[in-house]
Amino acid sequence: MKPLRKFIFFIILMMQSGNSRAEGAAPRQDFFCIGPATAANAAIYFHGKQAASGAGDLEEMDVLQSISAQANLRIAVVASRHRDASGKMHWPRNDLPQMVRDFSDAQAIAASCIGTKHHGILAFSSGGYFINRLFEAGILGGKVQSGDDEREQQHTWILTIGAGGEVPVNDSPFVFFSNLVDAGSLTLHMLMGTDEGRYFDEAAAYADHLQSRGRSVEFHSFRGGHFIPVEQTVLLMRQMLH
Repeated sequence: MKPLRKFIFFIILMMQSGNSRAEGAAPRQDFFCIGPATAANAAIYFHGKQAASGAGDLEEMDVLQSISAQANLRIAVVASRHRDASGKMHWPRNDLPQMVRDFSDAQAIAASCIGTKHHGILAFSSGGYFINRLFEAGILGGKVQSGDDEREQQHTWILTIGAGGEVPVNDSPFVFFSNLVDAGSLTLHMLMGTDEGRYFDEAAAYADHLQSRGRSVEFHSFRGGHFIPVEQTVLLMRQMLH
């Protein structure tokens, strides 16, 4: 990306993110660590929509414990600060500046659990949708700017499960920013259950959409519905880690 376009991109995005920060005074995100600190690998987990009280009370905890043990993985589970009218935690879907801020905050909080070493991103359902859209906008997978310093992002693999995305209209900020940011070399791996019905078809179509915009995407499937399949998840992780 050319320097002037890059400068404009980050100025606009950070200004919008600042506005989101001022308007939405939300509580600090909660986090929970799974797996030993000495684990060979690390990941940040973005959860699905649910009525949990915090990061340590997620429905997926037993599944994440199994994945951690089998993949030799230290997982930082970060709880979203957002709740819907019924009180369920979820991740934002369409407010890009807010999403960028939430992702940045999640990485900062997760450092308390996994440090600053390279790590992966594992996300399910609402969290997967959140990550897919950030990847589409070019926020994930390329380079990150910090002042005058440009460096590769710390995450080295991305796996989303049970999640698709939204094909944006041409004037969407997701399209605008994705046109400004280099796609990068990181691949988004999407895993969907074949019993998800129309959601499976929509996720497959979304993967095609991302590929048409120059993003590197691999779409995977398993027999089942809306859950995290431990065996297939660990297998994909091992492929990405080697």
